[in-house]
Amino acid sequence: MNQEDVGITFKDLLKMIKKRIWIVLAVTLAVTIAVTCFVQFGYNASRRSYTVTYTLTTPALSSGIASLYIGDTQYKAEDFVGEEVLGQVKAAGGEAFASVDVAAIAKDGAVTVAQSSSQSEKNTAEITISIPDTYFSSSQQAEDFIGALAEYTGTYAVDLLKDANFGVHIEGYQNSRVHTYEQKIDFLSEQQAEILRLYDVLIAAENEYFVVTYTNENEEKVSEMLQMYRFDAESVFGESAQEALLEELEACGYILDLDYYRREADNRLSMLDGMIENIDSRLEQLNTLLSGSETDEQLKAAIAEASAFLYMQKADCLAEQAEINTNKALSEEQNAENNKKFDEKLDSYKAQLQKQTDILQAVCVQYMADGTSVSVKNPASASGGVSVVLAVVGGLVIGLFCAVVLVYLLDAKKYRAEKEAALSAEGDGDAADFGAEDQNDAK
Repeated sequence: MNQEDVGITFKDLLKMIKKRIWIVLAVTLAVTIAVTCFVQFGYNASRRSYTVTYTLTTPALSSGIASLYIGDTQYKAEDFVGEEVLGQVKAAGGEAFASVDVAAIAKDGAVTVAQSSSQSEKNTAEITISIPDTYFSSSQQAEDFIGALAEYTGTYAVDLLKDANFGVHIEGYQNSRVHTYEQKIDFLSEQQAEILRLYDVLIAAENEYFVVTYTNENEEKVSEMLQMYRFDAESVFGESAQEALLEELEACGYILDLDYYRREADNRLSMLDGMIENIDSRLEQLNTLLSGSETDEQLKAAIAEASAFLYMQKADCLAEQAEINTNKALSEEQNAENNKKFDEKLDSYKAQLQKQTDILQAVCVQYMADGTSVSVKNPASASGGVSVVLAVVGGLVIGLFCAVVLVYLLDAKKYRAEKEAALSAEGDGDAADFGAEDQNDAK
């Protein structure tokens, strides 16, 4: 009988596996571990992300979700994908987040943010954040980090206002590039207008009787209605105070920047010279006309009136020239002494507006903190890739298949030969028995 005539049955295969059971177990286990590791750290790492969905609720301000529009300050969900915010979340997590490379996450733009808003009594946004698995050392770290990031977005809305520059116009008042007192007064006026505008934003969102309680720098509780906060700010630098300052400035001619004044003075003197020259020319024409023999009395009266007006204009120009020349001759010390009381008055208004600005910021921060909350809708979880259980089961199947193939390759040829020999021996025994029966029949 040929080897090809002898087949390996399933029962035979089971006998071979039983004979090589330790090899089968070892190969199956090794392949299972390899497949599971590949899926978990290779395949899944590039395809799996950790996602959290939550609802962010903020006060319903007229300017939009979580935004008072202080200068360029505006809350946007995309803002907290940056390295600064991610770094703050990492720092708050301490050792648990030490291995998270927030610089790489920010550089790669790895944080995906989806936001949908709905307008109601409060501004509500449903936000979903996703970060790929590759940036984390474990699933627990990933879930904790993205959960902490979701919680931080509420704090971030408040921190924006804490860090916002509410006093941009006061900074302008103090800027060295401001050369005139008119400019300084304008900056103070604009600062007060900005304070009142922001109180109006809060009042529009709530009402003028809405009470905000904050803690001041002395750790004291301050509680007032919005209309009273606004009233205090409005009374600091009202229209009457502004008009009085401008009238005093015009009457006294205070010079803020003497060097700047001197540079501009020469141009002004040249302009005044031209104006005086033009007035003299017009006066000469009027005098010529007036000296005419045919000029009637009514025309003479009109000419006299026009001449008087031109002489007044010329006198004003000459007086201004004299004042400019006098001012140009002032020393820095003399000019500072002249301005001293006016400077003190302006600085007093500036200090009062700074105080009102600080109060406004404290009110806005507290208002935002009171009205902001984060509610996690779906806790942080992994999505995409293959589950670990499925990877293990698949590994077992592949491992067992590999082990069976290996056993078959090792033992099939030998087992087939042994089976063939056994079948041959069995066939020879049958033939001998058949010959003995024939001999007995012949006798």
